[in-house]
Amino acid sequence: MGFFLILCGIVGFSMWLHKEKEMLVSIVIPCYNADDDLIGIRARNVDPTRDWKYLPLTMLNGNKYNFKFPTGKTLYGLNHTGENIERIKKVMLFEAEKSVLQCEGYLGKNNIAVAKYGSNFTEVQRDILLKYDLDEVIICNDFDYKEVGDNEQWEMFEKKVYKIGDMIRPYVNKVTALVEYGEHPFKCSPSDMGKKKLFELIKNREELY
Repeated sequence: MGFFLILCGIVGFSMWLHKEKEMLVSIVIPCYNADDDLIGIRARNVDPTRDWKYLPLTMLNGNKYNFKFPTGKTLYGLNHTGENIERIKKVMLFEAEKSVLQCEGYLGKNNIAVAKYGSNFTEVQRDILLKYDLDEVIICNDFDYKEVGDNEQWEMFEKKVYKIGDMIRPYVNKVTALVEYGEHPFKCSPSDMGKKKLFELIKNREELY
């Protein structure tokens, strides 16, 4: 199936992908580095019956095109929010591209969100952020736990947050994290809960050290 894709900023576009007589719908997300160079394209699945969420966009229309790139060597949204981060000297570090797009609506000209393309955080990504002379890094991991307390999900969430914090702590004045103690959708991002709730989480963010 043919396609026409406009690559612009960090905005995602809907598309249909035809593969083996099966029609799939995804949101197309162009990915840029901090210098505003297009480095790849990812597809965000919107079909809840499928297991995957984010994958490189691959199309079959006689030829195969794969827009895969090493996600651990870049940060999503930095080409758009870098100037704000440099000005405010803070960054909100999310897992997924969607959160950066949501924060664009919530924060506007004060959007300081970037995404690390998943739960992992690499030294390369850390070093990219350190170029911005940060005062504070706000860790905004997905809430992959059902309740706070003595349980494996919560312990894993803490472990991931502190692993990121330990990588950043020697280089910035403050490392904080967003934590939800009340009810929330399992595995949701802090930005999924709406503008009002996100602002509440930011106000009550917890200092790790």
